[in-house]
Amino acid sequence: MIRLERVTDIERLGCFSRLCVEAFPVDERRPEAEYAGLLADPRYCLEMSLDENRCVGFFSSWDLTGFTYIEHFAVEHTCRGQGVGSAALRAFVAEHAGTVILEVEPPRVSVDAVRRIAFYERLGFLYNPVHHVQPPYAQGLQPVVLHLMSFPDPVTDYAAVRHELYTHVYDLSEAPM
Repeated sequence: MIRLERVTDIERLGCFSRLCVEAFPVDERRPEAEYAGLLADPRYCLEMSLDENRCVGFFSSWDLTGFTYIEHFAVEHTCRGQGVGSAALRAFVAEHAGTVILEVEPPRVSVDAVRRIAFYERLGFLYNPVHHVQPPYAQGLQPVVLHLMSFPDPVTDYAAVRHELYTHVYDLSEAPM
């Protein structure tokens, strides 16, 4: 049975750091040094997905106005295809009432992008094909064109969602178009 446990100190960032590097390209993740500082932000939440006491994945998320945003979600590669990711996402949605939003690569990018979208759709997420740009996390990194998925309802006010993401998650006052 998967349970989520909040990480509140930098001593517990090891599993997260390893999985984040393993699961996300450099342009889609923050510099590792930033994560310890985020733990002090009351809107930010880092949760380990635990099976018994073994770390099998994580969620990094933000409690924003009107929705919870999953910035990153990953499952240990040895646990993929075994229902661990589905169980973890169900637990996350159950613990975070209201709308949950996450970003995905557009389906034209790769077979893996199509597979990820189908995974989220099986769990009740809706694909919102709005043009969305994740700004670079640091100098020298590239922006990433993504689309949003939402649970349980579609995104109806993309401008408000974008404002929340750019203001709080990416610490920008203006969203690039």
